[in-house]
Amino acid sequence: MSNKKYHAKTNITLLLLYQVAMFVFAGCAISVDPNPQLAPATLIYMIADNNLDYYAMANIKQMEQGIPDDTETNIFVFIDRNYEALGNS
Repeated sequence: MSNKKYHAKTNITLLLLYQVAMFVFAGCAISVDPNPQLAPATLIYMIADNNLDYYAMANIKQMEQGIPDDTETNIFVFIDRNYEALGNS
């Protein structure tokens, strides 16, 4: 078999395999809720890389205590802490 015929056969085989795969994967659709009910979220960014590190941690604890247990509210906190004051240099 010549080299050109081999490449043509390989290309046709790959094209047919690709088409079959597309039909299979198109039939495997997962139903997704278009309007999911997500819990409300609060995003907080704190810069406490100073002498107010202790107060930042106290504020986070107050925020946790202020959320009622019967709600599905999420709080995400990103905090830049003063590691030298904690003894972790």
